[in-house]
Amino acid sequence: MNKKVLITSAIERLNDNILALQSELEKAVDAATNEETIPDGKYDTLALEASYLVHGQTVRLGEMRSDVTTLESLPLRMFSNDEAVALSAIVEVIDEHDNHKTYFLVPCAGGLTVMNDETLITLVTPYSPMGKALLTRHCDEDFSLEIGGKVCQYDIVSIS
Repeated sequence: MNKKVLITSAIERLNDNILALQSELEKAVDAATNEETIPDGKYDTLALEASYLVHGQTVRLGEMRSDVTTLESLPLRMFSNDEAVALSAIVEVIDEHDNHKTYFLVPCAGGLTVMNDETLITLVTPYSPMGKALLTRHCDEDFSLEIGGKVCQYDIVSIS
């Protein structure tokens, strides 16, 4: 798999999300500053709630822009099946139900998914439960992970 293509796809997804969030942020700013949201009394908190929304969306927008910068500068290295999983590794696992899943270990933007040919690849960070479980493991190594109160078994099939 071409990691550069995967990173480019992830950045495109993030940029799409940034554009959508910017549009929503503009609406939230309008709601927070609109004359109709001026409080009628101490229990009318519409403007205050809108300002909290503006703050949260502004913070998230900054995080997403930072994610783009981080991914653009991420050093990509190739791994062999003899090496331990580390940042920028693509790891294919199989669960106890013979479901194949592919993960791309990156420093940010966890949860994004990108397609490579017919393979859905999920970006995970070293801070996520799956990322922590994969980090430093080797090919053919089994591990278990509790997800939603259920313990799932995985086997690492390949590392690249």
